[in-house]
Amino acid sequence: MEAAFAPNIVTIWRFIMEQIEIAEYQKILERNPFCKLLGLEVTSVSEGHVQGRIPFDSRFQNMYGDYHGGALYAAADTFCGLAAITYGSYVTTIDANMQYLRAGRDTEYITYDASVIKRGRTITVVQFSCCDDKGTLINTGTFSFYSKEKACPAGIFEK
Repeated sequence: MEAAFAPNIVTIWRFIMEQIEIAEYQKILERNPFCKLLGLEVTSVSEGHVQGRIPFDSRFQNMYGDYHGGALYAAADTFCGLAAITYGSYVTTIDANMQYLRAGRDTEYITYDASVIKRGRTITVVQFSCCDDKGTLINTGTFSFYSKEKACPAGIFEK
């Protein structure tokens, strides 16, 4: 009887811990006025991996009524940076490459999936993809970050 019960406790514990991590990373976004303006939301966090989304907002449309590429780039930089800091290092963007494959249109939000593909002593590389709310691939790319060995700045997970 206990053997059947134990996996449920582990599953519940993992779910609770993930929800705590999501809330902590969401606080980082909410304290950043630019991220708050974009409405960025964290939906999943694990070591080296972050998922999130940017909701549609008419203030961030281009002249064709689609998501503006700059807003999508800013969201990619943010979610990739969050994936990089899951190891506890302070990071700053040093290089980025983004392929705009399709226009972000007729969708309520764009979802992001960012995963660390190389974690070195000083350089962390994160690969991402983003899709519309129907699952259609919109953009892909990589961001490189300079990683300081010291922990994230004090207070980054506070307030």
